[in-house]
Amino acid sequence: SSSSSSSSSSTNNNNANNNDEQPKAVQITSPTFSSHSISRRTSTTWFCRYDGVPTLLAKARELLGTPTPTTDVNRNDTPNNNKVELDQMEEPQIVRYRTGEEFSWHYDEIPKAQLENGGQRLATLLVYLNELEEGRGGGTVFRDLMPPITIGEDGKKKKRSKRNSRTGNAAKSSSTIERQLTVRPKTGTALLFFPSYKDGTPDIRTLHKGEVA
Repeated sequence: SSSSSSSSSSTNNNNANNNDEQPKAVQITSPTFSSHSISRRTSTTWFCRYDGVPTLLAKARELLGTPTPTTDVNRNDTPNNNKVELDQMEEPQIVRYRTGEEFSWHYDEIPKAQLENGGQRLATLLVYLNELEEGRGGGTVFRDLMPPITIGEDGKKKKRSKRNSRTGNAAKSSSTIERQLTVRPKTGTALLFFPSYKDGTPDIRTLHKGEVA
C-alpha cells in the first residue's frame, strides 16, 4: 500500500481550535470530500489536528514562506513577513492507498460554491510516507505537465513519446519517456504544487491523479 500526508494553504481563515478531548485524527468515510467532484476516490483519509503534527506544519510554513526583497536570508533572526500563518492552512490529511485503490483525475481547487468556507486553495504539499517499486503504480500523475528532458547513457536527450490523437494516450517505448509528469512515491520526499494562482484563479494545468496502487 501507499500512504501520503498532505497540507494545503488557503487564502482565508480556517478553524484551528485545539481541544484536548478530541482525537489526534478523524477518519473521513466519504469517498469524496465535495459533491461537486466527479472523481473516483477509493483511498481512506484522516484529518489530523494541528497539534498532532507540529513538525509537518512548521516545515510546510517555512517551505511556503518567501523572503521579502529586503530580507537577509542568511540571518536567522530576520523575520519572514510573508510566511504562511497557521490560520491560512487546512487541517493536514493522512491518505492511505491499499492495493487496487486510487484517486482518479481531479483538481485541488476549491469549487466556487465552497469558497466562503476558507477561500481558494493556493498550494498543495504532499509528503510520501512510503514507496513502491517501479511498475506498482501509486504515483502522482499530472496529465498536462511534461517531465523534464533527461540524458541517456549515450549522452543524447531522450525523446518524449507522442500522444495518440484519438485516445489521448502516449505510446510506450523503451527508447522514450512518458509524456505525462509522474512523481513516484519515495519515503520522506515531498511534492509541492500550486492549484491556483496568487489571485485565486485556478491553474488548469494541475489536473492530476493518484495512480492505482
